[in-house]
Amino acid sequence: PEQLAVLDPSWSVNGFTIAGMTLKAVKRLADKAVRKRQEPGPASTMRPGGPRRAGERLTTADVCFEIIRPATEQLQCAYVELASAVLPGEVGRADAFVSHAWLYEFAELVSALEAANLPPETKFWVDIAVVNQHVNATRGFEWWSTTFRGAIESIGLTLLVLAPWRAPVPLRRAWCIWEIFCTVDTKTELRVLLPQSERAAFVEALTRDFEAAVKVVSTVDVTKAEAHSAEDLANIFDAVTRAGGAHALNVAAAGGLREAFALAGKQVLEERRAAGDEALELAGQLATLLGRQGKYETARPMFEHVLAVEERTLGAEHDITLGAMGNLA
Repeated sequence: PEQLAVLDPSWSVNGFTIAGMTLKAVKRLADKAVRKRQEPGPASTMRPGGPRRAGERLTTADVCFEIIRPATEQLQCAYVELASAVLPGEVGRADAFVSHAWLYEFAELVSALEAANLPPETKFWVDIAVVNQHVNATRGFEWWSTTFRGAIESIGLTLLVLAPWRAPVPLRRAWCIWEIFCTVDTKTELRVLLPQSERAAFVEALTRDFEAAVKVVSTVDVTKAEAHSAEDLANIFDAVTRAGGAHALNVAAAGGLREAFALAGKQVLEERRAAGDEALELAGQLATLLGRQGKYETARPMFEHVLAVEERTLGAEHDITLGAMGNLA
């Protein structure tokens, strides 16, 4: 379009744009990435190993530099401003803030958003689309601790995309850790998403040892985190220091991740039961974790269900049944 649509003023918090796009609109970008894949990519500082080769899948960074920036070059705008003019029904106030790493294949990000199973009208705040990629804005402590934090709270839901689940990239990125902390600190809902390629292995790990799996993905150390921009990293560390220090942030972020994974575990359990699998081992481990988090009212019905099934199938005197009784003592 020659002229951009004016974004609704309610899609902004203290100058921070909280617009988002539907999954349908995000998938349009993914379709463009598939077509772009046939040709080699340009040199990029986000690809230290050299330019993307023809046939190689595009990462989120590649989508930003090969699709978003060229599309918005002429008007020097954010992609959502362009999309709002062309696809007005697919852009609106964000319902979910997406925390992710640019090193993922973009298709993995889309797969994770599909796994969220949110209503089709849900608008996702995805940085490459919402932030103007032609403006290099320097953000100091006040912006990180007030404006950005307030935007997270205003959107009301943070979706954290983790992959590979055994060594999640976002937990090594300063941006993502700060986003997790702001989410937890403002008591905003945090959900963990995994792309389909990671889901089967994660479900298997949850079933075998839920607590160990959760420990793997809730280990946070902001002092070891990285950022593409040294200036961003310095500003985030400054914000971390003033917000109580690295240890306080690590503890808060890890606690929020454990809560989110307990929710993910409940979702997996419901799916297994809907498929006719009682998943008793998973149910027992999930109930134990919830009990340790102090959520006894949620944990108790799970323990009771496990006990009832084991009494019916194994008998009241079986060692496993007696162990299940002990969980309710």
